[in-house]
Amino acid sequence: MGIPHAPETNQQTAVVSRTVTADTTFPVVVAKGTIDIESCEIVCVAAIATHAANTVAISLVNLGTGGAGTTVVATGAIATAGNAVTALAPKNVPVTAANQQLTDGQALGFIWDEANTDVANADLTVSVRYTQVTAPGQT
Repeated sequence: MGIPHAPETNQQTAVVSRTVTADTTFPVVVAKGTIDIESCEIVCVAAIATHAANTVAISLVNLGTGGAGTTVVATGAIATAGNAVTALAPKNVPVTAANQQLTDGQALGFIWDEANTDVANADLTVSVRYTQVTAPGQT
C-alpha cells in the first residue's frame, strides 16, 4: 500500500476554462500539502485586436487561506499597446521563483486586469503546472 502521506514526485496540471467580461479574479487550484508553481500558460479562444490603450495584464496570486492574499506568483501581459492576441496561441506567464511555493490550504488565483473598460469578452483557458512537494498533512 505504500508509505502514508509520502510526497508525490510527479508534476500536476490544474486547468480552468472561463469567460471573462471585465476585471476579475478566480481560483485555479488550492494547495493540498506544499506545491511549487512551475509554469503558467493562457490561451484565448478568440483573437483580441490591437489597441493603443485597451490592454490586459494577467497574474497568478497566492490568495492565502482566507482569499485575501496578494503575493504575486506570476505576472505578464496578454494584450499590450500595439500587440494583438492570436486566437488559440499559448501565452506564457513567467513565474517568480521566490514566490512559487504555496502551502497546504492556500489558493492560487488568476487575475485578469483590463486597463480600460471592456477590452474584450474573452473565453480563455489557464493551465498551471505544479510539483507536489509534500503530501497533505506534512510540512
